[in-house]
Amino acid sequence: MKKDASLIATNADRLRELHERVHEMFRLQPHGPEHKAACAEFHQAYDELAFPGGLEDGLRKLKRCDPAAVESAIRFLDVDPVFFRSGYIKQEILRRLKKALLTPAMRTDLERLIVRSLEQSGSREFMAYARLAGIVSSQDGIQALKLKMDHPNPEIRRRARHVLHVIQSRTAEPKQRTSGTM
Repeated sequence: MKKDASLIATNADRLRELHERVHEMFRLQPHGPEHKAACAEFHQAYDELAFPGGLEDGLRKLKRCDPAAVESAIRFLDVDPVFFRSGYIKQEILRRLKKALLTPAMRTDLERLIVRSLEQSGSREFMAYARLAGIVSSQDGIQALKLKMDHPNPEIRRRARHVLHVIQSRTAEPKQRTSGTM
């Protein structure tokens, strides 16, 4: 597990370096040969570095709910790497995790990450975490969210309210349709 986290962090560092080189070469000579070479190097390395075992393959396995891919995805979210398009990747991982068979330990990890998202994630990622909360939250997770309702930061309180609302709406009884006219 620790090895996976280290690899994810190292790969994110490398992607940031490659992406910065693209911008650096563009500043020196837009669309020149060095810029084009930097772009090619970045794009060639992206799939391999963006997710353990390759981004396309990892997302494909995650879509099939492969247990190893699910574990890698949770580690990826835990490390929370930041690089070009990483927010979109996290959002897609969170969307696919909603269909995965999760062990109790995985659910606990995801609950912790959902609570962490109140303070750290961008809005796109936060909304994906909130949608996942409706599926994975236990009483302990709900209690951890309720504790955030007393946080001094109003944004964190707002986010906690939102996640709790999502959880409540997922667990509420479906409303009965009534016939008749309005």
